[in-house]
Amino acid sequence: MAIRGADISGTSLRGEIGATFQPGDNSNVTLDLNLSGFLGKKEGLTGGLSAVFHF
Repeated sequence: MAIRGADISGTSLRGEIGATFQPGDNSNVTLDLNLSGFLGKKEGLTGGLSAVFHF
């Protein structure tokens, strides 16, 4: 059975940005935010939010 070759033609662009926040100097919580975007043959947007508790 023949297998079709991968098509790698076209242009793609990926960008990512993120930030980390600590609400206060004495806070036990750190918040991480991230956002990624894709343009070209594949298009989309993804992101995330995480909270880290320090004991």
